[in-house]
Amino acid sequence: MSDATIVALVILAGVFILMSVTVLKAGAEAAIKMWGVMGALTGVAFGAITSYYFTNKAHEGTIAQMQGKQQQLAMALETATRNASTAQTLVEPFYAALRGERETAATLPAGLRCVAAIPEGERQKLELRFARTAGLLENITAVEASAAQ
Repeated sequence: MSDATIVALVILAGVFILMSVTVLKAGAEAAIKMWGVMGALTGVAFGAITSYYFTNKAHEGTIAQMQGKQQQLAMALETATRNASTAQTLVEPFYAALRGERETAATLPAGLRCVAAIPEGERQKLELRFARTAGLLENITAVEASAAQ
């Protein structure tokens, strides 16, 4: 049973016991007078309980919806991080070749080893773009690491 149900049952039992004792001790006329006072108070109490119950249910629905959205975003972040890591693995050899690092450039396919033939100005522009791309990919991976903590 929910908290609201328990409180409502306790109030009902209390009103029933109070009215029963009043009828037994002072008669029906006194019980009617007592109900004149108790009726309004009981109505306010049940109105508050009903309001609490439905508000609580609305909040539970909102919380469940937000938790679902959080799980969805966590899965999207995980996928983005995995894709960023894969992209970084693919981009890094090209970036190394543009920087002129021979040992890493040797891992490139033969058709891409002609990076040295690219004019210096163009190669610097490409190197800046690859540096920015590698930095962005590292930032995405860092977001996943910070979200896990």
